Amino acid sequence: MPIVKDYTETTSSFGVVNISGSLTVTGSVTGSFTGSYTGSYIGSHTGSYTGSYIGSYTGSYSGSYTGSYTGSYTGSLQGSASFSSTSSFVNTLTQNLNIVPPSTAANAAIYVSGSNTVGGSQYIDFLRVSNSTNPVVTPNKTFRINNIGTYEIVDSSYNNVIWALSDAGIVRIPSAAGKTTQLKATGSVISFNNDGGQIFDDGNFHIHSLNPDGTLWMNASGSGKLIINAQTGATGGVLIGTTTQAGYVTINGSVNATYSYAYLSPSVPGPYTGTSSGTNPYSLTANSRIQASEFNATSDERLKNIIGKIKLADAIRFIKGVNAIQFTWKDELDKGIKTGYSAQQLIKTGFEHLVGGVPKPGLEEMVDDDGFISPKDTQLVVNNDQITPYHTLLIQHLLERIEILEKKLLDSNN
Repeated sequence: MPIVKDYTETTSSFGVVNISGSLTVTGSVTGSFTGSYTGSYIGSHTGSYTGSYIGSYTGSYSGSYTGSYTGSYTGSLQGSASFSSTSSFVNTLTQNLNIVPPSTAANAAIYVSGSNTVGGSQYIDFLRVSNSTNPVVTPNKTFRINNIGTYEIVDSSYNNVIWALSDAGIVRIPSAAGKTTQLKATGSVISFNNDGGQIFDDGNFHIHSLNPDGTLWMNASGSGKLIINAQTGATGGVLIGTTTQAGYVTINGSVNATYSYAYLSPSVPGPYTGTSSGTNPYSLTANSRIQASEFNATSDERLKNIIGKIKLADAIRFIKGVNAIQFTWKDELDKGIKTGYSAQQLIKTGFEHLVGGVPKPGLEEMVDDDGFISPKDTQLVVNNDQITPYHTLLIQHLLERIEILEKKLLDSNN
């Protein structure tokens, strides 16, 4: 006959108990078991168990288990256990788990194999994490391998894949629930350095530095090239500071640069006469030659406040007072002979409106013999396009004078 014993005391201590038959235990047991066990167990067990087990177990277990297990297990396990593949095992660990795999192990320290249908056919959800701290708005995350082998992380509601990695090394961040703006992403985004920068896609692709004083760098080292290509020249382009395209490269925006100069008076220390300054906005600055098949300057009179015509006296003063010079650049790769004007001479002759200034750190201050001071760390630049009107007015005047003289000569001959 089977032996049935009910234990109702709080603690029972055994040395070695050999069991054959069925046993129902209610309460807590301390000791070691060797043999086979058939029945149900409700309570706690501290000790070791060696043998086979058929039945159900509800409670906590502290110790080691070696043998075969057929049945269901619900409770906590503190120790080591070996269960057969036919068992249904639900365990709650209340301690840290340190796994040291054998050096000859064929698989990883933790190896999960199988499939389920939570995410879809041929998926495997191998880990689900839940944060029980209250309040946590999105406490759950699920880790799974999908039906084509891509590793995925699923959001708290198990509705959206929020991160995916394929065997080809492609990381995909699908569109999340939040929306994005042109300036900052609130949805699907890769964020760097505690919101110092973001990469995101809201229908347009963004690489964004969020630090208002930060700089966005895109570098190609050595002889590498940074290529900005919109696929086709007919429909693509590069737009800076605007979304309205006026050319393949369109720039809308500028940085103000201010230049100053002064004359020195021998009798009064410091700048005394001729002090002037100007501020000019620059949208594009280059330190070497710019090439194009054609240059067009903005000239629509609808964009201008016309204040009058150039005076003939100013045109004559320009031609007589400003020398055309021939020169070479000191520190440039281009050593060819150039022709042009001196910015300092244009200012001295009263044509400072033709001169601007851009920052050039390291450029030393220079004082001319006449007391003119060229500013430190500022390079003077000339708008040569505005010089042409002075030449035009003087040529028109000379043509009129030639016509008058020709008429007088013709009259005298007659």
